[in-house]
Amino acid sequence: IGLGAPERLLVLQGAAGRNHFARARAANYASPYDGPGTLSGRGAARHDNDFIEVSQVRVCPTPEELLCSAPPAVPKNNPDADHNLPKDSIERLIDTAFRLLRYEAILPMTNAVRGIDCNRGTLCGYVHSKGGAARVDLGERRWQSPPGSGEFYDPPPIYAFGGGRYRKAEVDVRHGVVHEYWVSEVGQLRSRGVAARQKAWKAGELKLLTVDDVALIARVDGSNSISAITPAFVAVAPQAKASSRREGSPEGGGSAYIAVQLRIIERTDESLTLFADPDAQYMLFDIRAGFFSFRPILDSLQDLDPANPSPVLSLLALSRAPLQPHMPSYLSTAPSLDLSCVLGQGCRGDLRAWAEAVRPGDLSTDGQVAAAVARLGGSTTLDGGQLEAFLQTLRRNLAITQGPPGTGKTYLGLALVRFLLSNRLVGTRGRGPAAHSSGPLLVVCYTNHALDQMLGHILDQSDKVRMVRLGGGTKCERLEPLLLRSQWDVSNRKRYGSLYGTKFRELNARLKELQEEEQQVFATITRKVPRWSELRDMICIELPLAFGAFERAEGTLQRYRRGGDEDEIAGIKQDVIEQWMNPFRSP
Repeated sequence: IGLGAPERLLVLQGAAGRNHFARARAANYASPYDGPGTLSGRGAARHDNDFIEVSQVRVCPTPEELLCSAPPAVPKNNPDADHNLPKDSIERLIDTAFRLLRYEAILPMTNAVRGIDCNRGTLCGYVHSKGGAARVDLGERRWQSPPGSGEFYDPPPIYAFGGGRYRKAEVDVRHGVVHEYWVSEVGQLRSRGVAARQKAWKAGELKLLTVDDVALIARVDGSNSISAITPAFVAVAPQAKASSRREGSPEGGGSAYIAVQLRIIERTDESLTLFADPDAQYMLFDIRAGFFSFRPILDSLQDLDPANPSPVLSLLALSRAPLQPHMPSYLSTAPSLDLSCVLGQGCRGDLRAWAEAVRPGDLSTDGQVAAAVARLGGSTTLDGGQLEAFLQTLRRNLAITQGPPGTGKTYLGLALVRFLLSNRLVGTRGRGPAAHSSGPLLVVCYTNHALDQMLGHILDQSDKVRMVRLGGGTKCERLEPLLLRSQWDVSNRKRYGSLYGTKFRELNARLKELQEEEQQVFATITRKVPRWSELRDMICIELPLAFGAFERAEGTLQRYRRGGDEDEIAGIKQDVIEQWMNPFRSP
């Protein structure tokens, strides 16, 4: 595991030939390594997100990074390859894992942005000619992968939505500030009614604009050419609409459109000015990148502290040197180990007595494990291979067992759980002041079904196990009371219900206040005519003569509002600037 593992290559579309990866691997290893940031051959960073330390790299790519033509700093997953960090170090392992995974995660985004950039002047007209939304093939551009390999592939097509308009911003409980855009409906749904289109989007019929996936927003200038691009992600599933001319639809009166809520990744003042402008026109590109499925892993890699690595990280191989197994401390310090939990029925008494008090030192070498397998062979519930794997697991801090289906991997896992429980190596041992906690046992499975099966077997072995099942739900009625939410409802509602209920109401009230404040701020920055209260001080300093005239006019407006008749008051505005922009003449 780690740098000594087989080389990790990206699986890319359009790769032709059986020897593609072999040639790419050889060419990639032969190409020189160009370090990150100021360590690069040019002596300067490639873009605004190119840093030596991975902890400084923003996980989400910046527009400048996506448009950068220089090859990124992608290290080679080989302990003998060039690198700016020491050869056998945790820092190098983290750096290599982070940069390789991030390169794979942002590759579809990079290809899409560069393809769009190369076709700035023609994309708008092409999408408009297709009715406002169309599939776009950017295959004219071919990208090298890995960088310097000399191997090319054509990027997959993307989907473009034209006629976009910015509508509003609002606060979403899950995603924070989200921005709503109206874009043209896809051609195959445009002729349907609103309800039918809404149903199709909700059911994911088109497999477009998936929630939490990456989208690209492009601003269109007056010459019908793309002027700026920024990444965002879809916060809420698209909603089909049918606009009227009064509502100002993207493509004119009565046309079909969809409302898409996005969260702009880089919410800077510059990005909001460019991409939150109600008067501008936009295009939306769905690139189906799947970037945010990688983000938690990349965030975790950035949070790792090389000076204080996690137990698993400290066990990863940093070179090709063979690793010597070490028995975990909770086993090596125990006076004896009880292996009788794996013995079958009818076992001899002397063998059972030996299995109930095995010294940890008797399992410290491969020869001792082989001797134990020979001694216990035929007397346990495990076959020879399972028994050897069981004993080898006990003498390792980290053990990985593999095998084809039906070889008993799950059964072996249950035997290990049974051993840990019977030897009281999980949970709390002893009572009173002498009680000692060994911590919980964490069971992780690839699917919900596998986890339900595993936990059910553990309960079959002992119904006294205290267990919490994490996850959204279970199809096993037996495990339903063990779900975290079920245990919360039963044991903690009375204890914490009123406390958390009060806190929730306070936070909900605060959320409403922030939403109202956000709406007021948005109304202020999008209002075309500023108010007198906003310009009063500036006019007083810069234009003192005009200030006196506005002061007198404000007094006149107040007198009209207090004493004028209905015909006169009907034309009076609430603000003197607004009144000045819309003069009223009394009949």
